[in-house]
Amino acid sequence: MERMVLEARRRTSRGSRAARRFRRQGLVPSVLYGHGDPEPLLLDAKEVERLLGKSAGETPLVDVKVEDRAPETALVRDVQHHPVSRKVQHVDLLRVEMTEKLDTTLPVLLEGESPAVKLGGILMHMNEEIEVRALPKDLPDAIRLDLGRLEKIGDAIHVSDLEIPDGVEVITPGRITIVTVQAPSVAEKEEGKAEGEEEKPTAAEPEVIGKEEEGSSS
Repeated sequence: MERMVLEARRRTSRGSRAARRFRRQGLVPSVLYGHGDPEPLLLDAKEVERLLGKSAGETPLVDVKVEDRAPETALVRDVQHHPVSRKVQHVDLLRVEMTEKLDTTLPVLLEGESPAVKLGGILMHMNEEIEVRALPKDLPDAIRLDLGRLEKIGDAIHVSDLEIPDGVEVITPGRITIVTVQAPSVAEKEEGKAEGEEEKPTAAEPEVIGKEEEGSSS
């Protein structure tokens, strides 16, 4: 896997006011952690956007170079975006050892077209990622799934059906459904059921009424 080098510099100022000032300067606050003390950093916003654009929907490994130090391999663990502008607000970077297996999630990317959908079925993407364990060198960017395997309405592809590269151990149970094609009426029923569960009110907690203490006046 080709890794991008991400230049970084140490961050000494903390707090939301400092973070806003850095962002106005085109910098993104970040933290590099794991295998040592957490280290606050600043990244170039354009370089971060380029990295995320290059690995959209994937789990990128990068070489983080902090000023005059030798590059350290890290996994982009979490990215926070502004709720309106969607600009990157903060990035978490996890140091990794190339000889040490790590647990992470990988996106499942859907490719091609399903014959069952052409027959009128509705494609239901039930789970968009899986948990895996692998050495950094064996970690793929994503797991790809060919929708052409869904030939009939009712067909489904489970975790156990995915094509997993050598050296990668899947943690997610094999019975979990990744994608399925359902008849329109069934799909609408499932969506309505899911919405109903989300909107179902929580039962009120019963009020506990204590007994009056003996000898108390009425």
